[in-house]
Amino acid sequence: DPAAELPGIALVCDAEIHLRGPSGARVIKAAKFFDGVFTTILADGELIEKLYFPPWPEQRRWAFQEISRREGDFALVGIAAWYDMDASGAISDCRLAAIGAGDTPLLLDSAARTLTGSAPSEALFEKAAETVAGDIAPFDDIHASADYRREVAAVLVARTLKTAGERRR
Repeated sequence: DPAAELPGIALVCDAEIHLRGPSGARVIKAAKFFDGVFTTILADGELIEKLYFPPWPEQRRWAFQEISRREGDFALVGIAAWYDMDASGAISDCRLAAIGAGDTPLLLDSAARTLTGSAPSEALFEKAAETVAGDIAPFDDIHASADYRREVAAVLVARTLKTAGERRR
């Protein structure tokens, strides 16, 4: 499901998905696992054996936020983000992912490029949010229009990054 939380978290965390089937075992990165709406690269008879989330540095800043019509509903849009800072206070590494903004969870590479090398600030987070429209492919459905999802994704990027700055692992 493109709006499910776990696929987005697996993507932003660069998780490994361990698969087992009639042909044996294999490991796939989350970024390669999701193929479309309700579809994956699982072969016939293959099952997910486990998920592996790499350990995080102690000082990593992270957050996840989503918007849904009602509490407990699937997300209309959600954003997962983390960033690390170097000794000078600049963002040295980061990763952002969106759910409910395309046929699969999506990495927000343009936002990550905007953030890297700069000190975190609300202005920087807003600038990163402005890049999101180019990285997502939202859809219209009975719950929300593509334009609404695009707008919400941008707002959530800025909010999620701000929240990430207020917490650490």
